Amino acid sequence: MQKLRAFWGDRRGVFAPVTALVLTVIIGFGALAIDMGYAYYMRNKLQVTADASSLAGASQLELLPDESTIVPEALIYANNNMAFTDYGNVLVAADVVVGNWDPDTRTFTAGLDPLNAVTTTTRQQESAGNAVPAFLGGIAGFSSYDANASAIATYGQGDDLFPGGCIMAVSEHEEKAFYIFGTATITATECSIEVASDAACAMEAHGTPTITYVEGDNGEGIHVVGTYCQKGNVDINPPPSQDYAGDVEDPYRNSDPCNDFSPAWSKCSDPCDYTDYTHEGSGTISPGVYCGGITWTGSGTATLEPGDYIIREGSLDLGANMAVDGSAGVGFYLQGTGSTVDFGGTADIHLVAQDGGNSPLDGFIFFEDQSKDPKETHTLRGTNGGGYEGVLYFTGDVDMKGTADAGLGVDDSDCTILIASTVYFNGTTGLDADSTCSGFENGPPAGIGDLEVRLVN
Repeated sequence: MQKLRAFWGDRRGVFAPVTALVLTVIIGFGALAIDMGYAYYMRNKLQVTADASSLAGASQLELLPDESTIVPEALIYANNNMAFTDYGNVLVAADVVVGNWDPDTRTFTAGLDPLNAVTTTTRQQESAGNAVPAFLGGIAGFSSYDANASAIATYGQGDDLFPGGCIMAVSEHEEKAFYIFGTATITATECSIEVASDAACAMEAHGTPTITYVEGDNGEGIHVVGTYCQKGNVDINPPPSQDYAGDVEDPYRNSDPCNDFSPAWSKCSDPCDYTDYTHEGSGTISPGVYCGGITWTGSGTATLEPGDYIIREGSLDLGANMAVDGSAGVGFYLQGTGSTVDFGGTADIHLVAQDGGNSPLDGFIFFEDQSKDPKETHTLRGTNGGGYEGVLYFTGDVDMKGTADAGLGVDDSDCTILIASTVYFNGTTGLDADSTCSGFENGPPAGIGDLEVRLVN
């Protein structure tokens, strides 16, 4: 009995089982912390790989309708981020899905037209033999973890672009991209003149030309990316700002009236309504597809009925003595090689762009085919007093020759925007430019921003 009492009172070793129990719990939590930390690290790595592979796949959407490069490109970038030799096959072809991303509802629908997005899902899982290993998880009865990550990338347009100035010479490297000569006069109302060329003498004034700014703070000025040169008694005050560091880019460089709308604009592929059309003296013509252009000679008034005129592979040549009345709303699309404008002369002119919301040319008087190569030269009459109401957009060069009165009952226009590769004001010509465009519901037409590949989810 005495020995039993001694045994019962002996406290030596009492902490051994408690210690064993506590150590088991501590080791378990330690194992969980280590393994969860590593699993979190691998989850982030899978996310980065999903992001990279979806962006790579989306970059191939520019090749549509050919989808053949989308999956291979995504797989290449996945392997670049998590090599097969180290992590197994984290992305398989079935986990690269092409579809449509709706930014309003923020939903992705596989296979839905228009195809504008790619989603990828990267995985490390036991079924594929590449699950995330558990270092101490065996203590708790598991040896690996499944992990996955997904990303959606879109290929679409950036923000809308608007004209940066009411006269823009957008050639990036040509000398004399903006050239004003003789006694030419330009008035710029509440807008700037922009010269994108980075060349020496990107803008040159020669003779006795005048540029006048009309605005409370003396106008917006002239911005020249390159340098400015002058010869003679030039009247430009304040002088152009050289080495301009701001963006001077063609606002319509991504625009295409033929394909920017759904369905595509049928007039771009319609057959000819007229071929090598000619007219002499006063008369009226209707909208349509003019293959070989329009040649109008003599004197009188050329009246243009409202609508769209496709000038296909021929010149729009209106004689120097012909007054031109397109005041009811017209737009000219210059399609194919040889589709140039020859409006030299001094007869009255009044051209107004459409603004009804029904034409891809709304806001444009002229829009030149973006695909033309090499670029071509167009001749326009200058006007003081608002002969043009809308955007004159050319991918080629423009020579302003002669000054016509607006005439034809027109009031002054506050919407005359000239954009071309290079602009040449020659002799006694002139132009009143203004980008206010109060007569147009939404102001000057917006261009389409650059294509962008970006993650959305």
